[in-house]
Amino acid sequence: MINLLLLNILGLYGVTAAYAFGGPDCDTLVTAVSTLPPALKLAGKFGISYAFTYHVFNGIRHLVQISIYKFIKRIYFFFFSNLFR
Repeated sequence: MINLLLLNILGLYGVTAAYAFGGPDCDTLVTAVSTLPPALKLAGKFGISYAFTYHVFNGIRHLVQISIYKFIKRIYFFFFSNLFR
């Protein structure tokens, strides 16, 4: 638990805060990334695109599941409400 909290504070929040409060400019970041080996750049791009794709497809899956659930619920409600009239 402490490791996760420390990772969040020093990782995402730390980088965001450092960048927001006068962090490096774009030219410095581009230069730093361009000096990385191609395999590391490819792994980073894959990691970011995989996480994005995973979350987008799971969001679509949840929307479809909720839509199907609501549709089936309407059908049952209509059937049972008209059954005993």
